[in-house]
Amino acid sequence: MLEIFYHPFIKAIVLVSAFLLGLGDSSFITQIYPSINHIFPSQISCAVALFKFIQSLASTAAFVYSQYLLLQWQLIILATVATLGCTLFFLVERINHFHVLREFTQIQSKS
Repeated sequence: MLEIFYHPFIKAIVLVSAFLLGLGDSSFITQIYPSINHIFPSQISCAVALFKFIQSLASTAAFVYSQYLLLQWQLIILATVATLGCTLFFLVERINHFHVLREFTQIQSKS
């Protein structure tokens, strides 16, 4: 049965996919911690703890539903949530950048 699904480049496809998933995850995590630190400077430990808690809940949910959903549905969920996460991340970064810029111009106008 496995011979039916064998493709000569399957190992390369799997390795490239795994590399891209790992690169995306590490890039996202590398950017999220400084953003949390910048947005919540006085409550950094609580903010990081809340982020890790929500991340763990999402991992638990994925672990549970992986037993019941086919791979293509899991990938659709992954792609949807990743796209939504990236969109919201850029939205928060833009809002935060706007507030920082506004504070900077207020400081410049006072002096």
